[in-house]
Amino acid sequence: MSTRRPVLWVPPRSPLWLPTTHRRNTAANNRLFHDTFGEGGNPLLTAHTPNIGTSWSQTLFGGYSGTLQLISANGTVSPTVTANADGILAIANATYPNDYSVEASILVSGASATYSAGVVARASDTDNYYIGFVFAVNAAADTFIFKVTAGVAAQVGSGVDLDTDLSSATLIRLEVDGTALRFYVADTLQVSTTDSAHTTGQAGMAFGTAIDRNNDAVHANWEFDDFVARPL
Repeated sequence: MSTRRPVLWVPPRSPLWLPTTHRRNTAANNRLFHDTFGEGGNPLLTAHTPNIGTSWSQTLFGGYSGTLQLISANGTVSPTVTANADGILAIANATYPNDYSVEASILVSGASATYSAGVVARASDTDNYYIGFVFAVNAAADTFIFKVTAGVAAQVGSGVDLDTDLSSATLIRLEVDGTALRFYVADTLQVSTTDSAHTTGQAGMAFGTAIDRNNDAVHANWEFDDFVARPL
């Protein structure tokens, strides 16, 4: 007499061919670094404790006389002084994998000239990193990815001119995924390119000559909010 074995049902696996651009991990408990800049009293960024992560460190370029300071009433962080040919690089100190995304909500109010700001990835030190940034012209913007290598900046990708009005909060995001680099504005892919100069390092944000290492400017009307780094 034969005995029938029970049939086990095995659920299908997720397809392996899904493109990496769909791998963004938004789980709240899977953040490498997070800062909502919600502390009261308008502290300096370097004296402020982030929501998740260790701390912030800051490097000034070109003799910049200001600093980055929280605007507690807005829940944002901003440069304190507008200055030409100066820059700020702020590093979000934490432990990072090779591949991750870094994002922030940004706005620039009342700017009547050209100023740049963006998010940084794979910063191994203050002279080596990638940056996805917006080049604001009267609150409109162009988009770029630059790399800084041994203190020298070079463009590795650019996007189309944006019609986005940056006078209201706009999300920007840089993804570093192997050699693939992607920069988004308002969740729309603007720049996609490849580069292998930098493979590991920390996230951050940058203004002015910290981006182009030339003659860009820092504007005190830039504000950053809800800075987040996540593994891909």
